[in-house]
Amino acid sequence: MKKLLLVLVLLLTAGALQVQAGNIMGKVKGKPGNVVVWVEGVKGFSVPATKPSFSQRGMVFFPALLVIVAGQTVQMPNDDSVVHNVYSFSPTKKFNLGIYGKGENKEVTFEQPGVVELFCSIHKQMKGKILIVPNPYYARIGSSEMYRITALPAGNYTLKLWSDSGALETRRIVVPAKGDVVVNF
Repeated sequence: MKKLLLVLVLLLTAGALQVQAGNIMGKVKGKPGNVVVWVEGVKGFSVPATKPSFSQRGMVFFPALLVIVAGQTVQMPNDDSVVHNVYSFSPTKKFNLGIYGKGENKEVTFEQPGVVELFCSIHKQMKGKILIVPNPYYARIGSSEMYRITALPAGNYTLKLWSDSGALETRRIVVPAKGDVVVNF
């Protein structure tokens, strides 16, 4: 009987401790180029274990813009038939991977949020960007101009919009325990 009561109390307590979550959705109009929206101020999340790829292919970086979460490691394979030397002098992350050939892969971990511009010292036309956001609560804006960020813990946050055309906008938001918040830019 005591065991049954203990199990019942544990189950009820676990249910009461579940964090309620809401969603943010909206539309972004008139922002050309690559656009990303993310939430700042979120606590208690896990950095994705996946290692996204930012490859050199056809003498260009692919994709031209990669969005990752601070703390993630990025693979940088050379899928080209020529050697490359990927580097960045960006304040967010400075590195130089040295010359490496077809089929080789290098990895870089990006610890802090910000924009990192990448270049190849051998092929001056090669340029790419990695946008490091503070947590996994972000969305890239596609051709529909719509975005949706789901399962965000209830609370007060800052919503940021970044565009590679230079736009940076912020909005203060309150996410409810359930339901949607609509924020248009």
